Amino acid sequence: MYGLTFNGVKKPYLVTLRGKRRPSWAPLKRNLIEIPGMPGAHLDGTDVGVRQLDIPVLIESKDFAELKTMTEDLAAWLVTSEPKELIFDDEPNRIYYAVVDGTFDPEEIVRVGAGNITFICPDPYKYGVDKISKFTNTGIVNVNGTATSEPVTTVTVSQDTTFVAISNGDDVNMIGMPMEVQQTAVSPLERKFSNDMGSLAGWVDSVSVEGGVITGTMKTTGYSFYTDTYGANAGWHGPAKKISLGSSIQDFQIDAYVKQSSTSGKVGSVEVALLDANNNFVAKMTLTKRAGSSVANWVLLRAGNVTNGYDILNTRGAKDSTWANFDGMLRISRVGDEWNVYAALVDSKGVHSARAGATWFDTKNIATNPVTQVQVQLWQYGTTAATQQYVSDVKVFKVNVGDDLQVPIVAHAGDVIEFDHQNDIIRRNGEDIRKEKAFIGEYFELTPGANFIDVEPSDSIQSTEVRWRDRWR
Repeated sequence: MYGLTFNGVKKPYLVTLRGKRRPSWAPLKRNLIEIPGMPGAHLDGTDVGVRQLDIPVLIESKDFAELKTMTEDLAAWLVTSEPKELIFDDEPNRIYYAVVDGTFDPEEIVRVGAGNITFICPDPYKYGVDKISKFTNTGIVNVNGTATSEPVTTVTVSQDTTFVAISNGDDVNMIGMPMEVQQTAVSPLERKFSNDMGSLAGWVDSVSVEGGVITGTMKTTGYSFYTDTYGANAGWHGPAKKISLGSSIQDFQIDAYVKQSSTSGKVGSVEVALLDANNNFVAKMTLTKRAGSSVANWVLLRAGNVTNGYDILNTRGAKDSTWANFDGMLRISRVGDEWNVYAALVDSKGVHSARAGATWFDTKNIATNPVTQVQVQLWQYGTTAATQQYVSDVKVFKVNVGDDLQVPIVAHAGDVIEFDHQNDIIRRNGEDIRKEKAFIGEYFELTPGANFIDVEPSDSIQSTEVRWRDRWR
């Protein structure tokens, strides 16, 4: 008798019994086309069905009362809303992704000491553990199993390039495009300002804020702006600092990394804005916990000032918890009259999630002035306890608009491009850039056996890592 592990948990009271064997492969449905006059049929493809696992089990209990408690614990353990890892002791090197189906009758268990649990696997394949192959720009990836595998290929770039492509010899996935001899490379984003908020040097007291008053003292942890000294006022109030960009920028993009806690009973707001030469608001980004009774953080991304500006994005996400304890990025860009905004959580590996964005066209010239300054403010409301809130990084870019003789640089030295063929996503430094996928790009699979992988351009690749999991039908 053996046990099983589901969702990382194993229960000592549950053992599996000999009985109906687990199917050797997932159910297959052959699609046949019959042609009049032709013997038999033409095989037009194969569909792989849902795998079902009927597992005889025994629950060991002292008495009926303990059994009832165990079956309740069993339900809490096995009933999930989505498939979880399922591993059997007698097949420890194979992983199923399953949910329970049907019911489990404890009365039967009491009577005969055994019962049956049915698992279904919407993804019918069995999986091995993660495997990794590392090389520079060419390598061989040896895949085991009986089914194709979906790789995640991570490419670190050694110098600026207008394209990055990976290929298995038959298919290619790519961002950008190669540069022809008569063309020149141009960076679509030219960094004009970067500040890691490690020092207050260069920052001066602000003179213009909206919806509140300037009080208190801005501080730095050595890597983030914060404060524990907000001052006092009946409404919104707190410290504000600004700094010059060193130039005047018309087409811009600003990225700010901010944090906002969701502690019960506390409220607060983080604000990062772009000002013109006369301290007028051109763009504003705020992250606000509005209610002490809610964990929701609201993102407001706006063009223009509070009087005649336009809120391009004003949301807490899909639900209150979407951006609870927000730790991520806010972005606004303007090119001509087109504005784009973006907000996302960013994890420790740089991967973006809980993303939201919007596009708006400023057809009434609401916010057209060039930007010359960045302003940061931290807010408290009245005497309500303030949340923990930080601004940890701000970057401002000039957006360069190219022509037919210019090819955009899609990756700079040190950038990490991830071709995720498991989820059909391409990321640059953790950010989803599927919109930059080349028209010819395909999310290909690895076949059992040796797979030759080539990454281009060869002179711009520092390292490549291919991660995959062997699969069995």
